[in-house]
Amino acid sequence: MFLNNLFSQLEKHIALFKLDDTALDQEQFKRFTELCIFYEFYLKSFKTPIPKIETSLSTYMHCIKEDDIFKNLYTAYHMILPYVSIRNFKKIYYLENCLEIIAAHRFSSPEAPSHRLLEWDYFLSKLSKEHPVTILDSSILKDNRIYIQHL
Repeated sequence: MFLNNLFSQLEKHIALFKLDDTALDQEQFKRFTELCIFYEFYLKSFKTPIPKIETSLSTYMHCIKEDDIFKNLYTAYHMILPYVSIRNFKKIYYLENCLEIIAAHRFSSPEAPSHRLLEWDYFLSKLSKEHPVTILDSSILKDNRIYIQHL
């Protein structure tokens, strides 16, 4: 019931998540990305598409251009992450090409901390790329450190 109410409100106020197609604002982009990921989880759980939200997300996704994605090769996969969440209901040809380039050339930071490596592994898994999960020695997930830190 809570999620139905939440998505009803999101549907009414979807313009709050709109991206500016002339200049990407970091805060707008974060809100948009969060909504894309959250909507993907919603669809997996409830399997009831919300057409207005899907149309808006795919329309707003077109505001992210190739130049935005490849402006900084270390953050390219962050720029395409919202698309990874919505591509199950809307394929965008030029973004599919960007995904392939990013995955094939591993456009991510070489000095990535543990959480960024897990993000990269998640990203590749969403593209159905075979890739082992990376857990660095410094990760909280390694050697039961998670239990030690919370005792």
